[in-house]
Amino acid sequence: MKAYIRKEKWNEFKEKYSKYNFIPSVKKGYGYVKPLYNGDILICVVARTRRVTLLTGLGGESPFMEAHKDKYQDLIDDGFIEYVKGRFD
Repeated sequence: MKAYIRKEKWNEFKEKYSKYNFIPSVKKGYGYVKPLYNGDILICVVARTRRVTLLTGLGGESPFMEAHKDKYQDLIDDGFIEYVKGRFD
């Protein structure tokens, strides 16, 4: 499943991103990133689509974000995340 920041919570997330250990991305295309494991893995929130993705050190992207929800449980607890079924779900 794909994970997204809820549309009605997007402005609140943009104001409070630092509370959830996100930082603004210097790489064009990503709005906010949360480095994990010394920066080898990143949780990225794409500003244009509000999509939450997990990027590995090899540049791969996880298609199954519900399997990694322990990495962004704080956003789930505060009601920011919604899941949308993907092509392989």
